[in-house]
Amino acid sequence: MARQVRIKVKGAATLTANLQTIARKYPKAANAALFESGEKVRSIAIPLTPKDVGVLRNSAFVNRPVKTTRGLKVVIGYGGAAQAYAQVQHERTEFRHAEGGAKFLEKAIIEIQKTLVRDLARSIATKAAKINLRKP
Repeated sequence: MARQVRIKVKGAATLTANLQTIARKYPKAANAALFESGEKVRSIAIPLTPKDVGVLRNSAFVNRPVKTTRGLKVVIGYGGAAQAYAQVQHERTEFRHAEGGAKFLEKAIIEIQKTLVRDLARSIATKAAKINLRKP
């Protein structure tokens, strides 16, 4: 089983509250928007991922969102034959690569975190109705 890496996001409490509001009001739209956001993270992470023969980059995935006791959850990661290799490549910052480097998934998440709630709200608004979100 893969080890989960958790990343702390500034304003996470507000982000979580807003995402829970969205998910309750518009569950189908929230699922679709969350999956789209996961795909965005994946597409940003792939070129940042170390490349030798491409197995690691090709193993990137996004699971469909699932409802948990805390709200919706989407899993973005690397798996299959490259699962253990992905963890080592992600965490070992001393490795040097011709293409890509360490912390590839983390960097992708950091890149979208500032606009995530706004982008989710816009996506959902086109699928449902406008929502009022709390500001961080």
